[in-house]
Amino acid sequence: MARSSSRDMFLTMAVFMIPLALIVWFFQSAGQDRPTVPDADWKGAVAQARASKTFEVMAPKELPAGWQATKASWLKPGQNDASGRGVRGETLELGFLSDDEKYFALNQTLAPSGPYVTRTTREGYEEGVVQVDGKPWKHYISKDGRTHSLVQVEGKLTRIASSDAGVERIQQFLAVMA
Repeated sequence: MARSSSRDMFLTMAVFMIPLALIVWFFQSAGQDRPTVPDADWKGAVAQARASKTFEVMAPKELPAGWQATKASWLKPGQNDASGRGVRGETLELGFLSDDEKYFALNQTLAPSGPYVTRTTREGYEEGVVQVDGKPWKHYISKDGRTHSLVQVEGKLTRIASSDAGVERIQQFLAVMA
């Protein structure tokens, strides 16, 4: 029986380690490419909503540097939203990806507020009231505790701003709206 040398042990380890290192490198480098998210025409959707004059539209004047609009739709009653549900009142839905890759949504609707708030806050529960520019907004937290939403109901108009970034970031997001 031949004796194993240090050299044989090193060669055996190399046979196992080199393919393993290549596999690890491949899977780590494959995940580094950020998927391309198409830009949404948020200014066009806002212009349509404002032209309808059905409610005072809240929207950013411009997006902060590094932000991207990912969702923008102006819907009339009976049209389907992104989830395939028919809306029951004029609805403006905007979605933005921040420079640190946090998603922010701003939804405004004349649909009945109860079901819309439940769905849009992900069946959230009311946590209290916060102020944005001196106006009260109800703070909701989703069932899983991940998503925060600020809700304002004025007459028939319901506005909901949501994000996983936390209530303070949503307040900052709303503070730059026009």
